[in-house]
Amino acid sequence: MPTDFDNTRIFELPDITAYSDEQLEVEYLPLKGKYLVIGGPGTGKSVLALSRARLLAKKQVRDAKLDYKFVVYNVMLEHSSRQLYPEVKEASKRWMSWFWKLFNSTFGVYPKQYTDPDDSYSLLWGNISKLSSCRWRIKSLRDTINTPFDFNSFFTESDSNSELYKVYNDVLLSTSGQSGTPEVKLAEHIFKTIMQSVIDNDNMMPLDNTYLVIDEGQDMPTGFYEFILGLGCENIFIAADQNQQITGNNSDISELIDVIDVKESKEFTENFRQANGGYYVALLAEQFHCDEATPKTKLPKKSSSIEIPLLYDYDYQKRPFNNICQRIINSYLLMPNKLIGIITPDNKVREKYYFILEEMIKNEKNEILLTTYFNGKDIKNMSNMHFDKGGIMVINAHSCKGLEFDRVYIADINKFQVEDNSDVTKKLFYVMISRAREKVIMLRDVNDEVCPVIDNKIIPTDDNILKRYPLL
Repeated sequence: MPTDFDNTRIFELPDITAYSDEQLEVEYLPLKGKYLVIGGPGTGKSVLALSRARLLAKKQVRDAKLDYKFVVYNVMLEHSSRQLYPEVKEASKRWMSWFWKLFNSTFGVYPKQYTDPDDSYSLLWGNISKLSSCRWRIKSLRDTINTPFDFNSFFTESDSNSELYKVYNDVLLSTSGQSGTPEVKLAEHIFKTIMQSVIDNDNMMPLDNTYLVIDEGQDMPTGFYEFILGLGCENIFIAADQNQQITGNNSDISELIDVIDVKESKEFTENFRQANGGYYVALLAEQFHCDEATPKTKLPKKSSSIEIPLLYDYDYQKRPFNNICQRIINSYLLMPNKLIGIITPDNKVREKYYFILEEMIKNEKNEILLTTYFNGKDIKNMSNMHFDKGGIMVINAHSCKGLEFDRVYIADINKFQVEDNSDVTKKLFYVMISRAREKVIMLRDVNDEVCPVIDNKIIPTDDNILKRYPLL
């Protein structure tokens, strides 16, 4: 059904005249080198990363030899970056898929043997990084290698005291496998690949002319950075926030500085995302800041027109759950150019909200863009997901990293679990809350007698920070 109102949201990178002094310092950093920008949500670190990517895109037009990649954490962030900032569309890559393709193009195989058997998405990064680092050692032995090189005799008759054999043995040790196993066979294949490259006078440094811009850099493991350095990458720009670590494989700020050998690091503290009416959103997010490796973001100015974030209790046994969804729909209809994010603890809750909203929207006179996404799979085609238009988007908590909404509903907080290390849970709430520019509303299903995040005092109790308000 046609809509009577415009739901367009305008996004563009700010003009350089709007940059703060600390942002200008980063903007004028040389393209060559290794740099790290540290800052909380909404401080502009991602904007500077995008600005650098835009500059590299323009430079690439003039210099065909230059290669650059804008590497991001997840598919949602990649999709939103491509949509909102077309300048990075061709260069934008998800870090994991880019890594797999890079590994395959370098070694002729995929690193399947280096996946954690308990987690198919987790790679044994220590082993991976050791393999890439062997290249440097083999290259240094170029003059001692006889050509043509007999690999078969090397594997069976090599002098265990030779420097080359020591390198080979390190490759084997990196697999922690036994002779004849897939892991060892893969290591032998990679060793042969590197050796042949050296013999052919090919440095095999696929990233020696590559400029990397990495957003959400804290979520890539240190092994990933060791790997790309092993492939010759010398020009890296990373935006990171240690308080937004919500994955098992990640890098601390200190690790990034050491591994990358950062030339220069900058800290951002000014809050731009909540600068216009988001004081209480920023104040609420601050309650979940638990890692001093990233400095606290300064609170924006208070405005009399803004609302304290709300925590609503609802009881679907007394009142239909549709009432909750209708409130969300009404909120959108008042300002149809706003993008509302409903962030859920799991896919079961995501489906509950999405499918009821879908049925209710069919009866609305105005067209409402409703989309959902989860865990690398889309229910509706991802091309239907628009960050440049107003609408309602229902997503899993672990898919919201790097995104921005005008309003955020954190659905069914009773379903969020508190990890043994409560900081893990705090960081997740820190990420979810800070996605909002203007307003945050939490929802709690009181039919669950237990609410871990309340029982364990993860959620603040001060009504001046988060106001409790039972639904009527």
